Amino acid sequence: MLHRVYARDGLGSYGGILKKGLTAMPETWDAMMDGSQSLNHCMLGHVLEWYHGYVAGIRQPPGGVGWKQAVIAPNPGPLDWARASLKTPAGTIASRWRIQDGVFHLEAEIPAGIAATALLPSGRAQPLPAGRQQLSEPAPRGSTVVE
Repeated sequence: MLHRVYARDGLGSYGGILKKGLTAMPETWDAMMDGSQSLNHCMLGHVLEWYHGYVAGIRQPPGGVGWKQAVIAPNPGPLDWARASLKTPAGTIASRWRIQDGVFHLEAEIPAGIAATALLPSGRAQPLPAGRQQLSEPAPRGSTVVE
């Protein structure tokens, strides 16, 4: 569901705001550029948590505190690739993934001191030691939708 919502590009959508060339949230959903509206307005919210936590998959497990544990669990939906990084007290966690030739490729970077697990689109879980790890599996069929 969220992949479809955030992919819209008509009036009153995140995609519509991007189509106008804006790189920050405007004051109004129709992104009026009449000179009297703020074009850098935080009141409308953002999709950052969804991008980092579900598209790139970087998040803490339920009950996790202080980034001592992390889960890298990307949800590709209709996308072909994504990349994101997040600075934590222990260092930067990074997730880069792509779907190419029917294969899902994940590259994750985990700083020392964080217990991390990859949860791949198939549901397979794999521990991620510190450092850069690369994992692959057959790409998910169809759209995996984050609800």
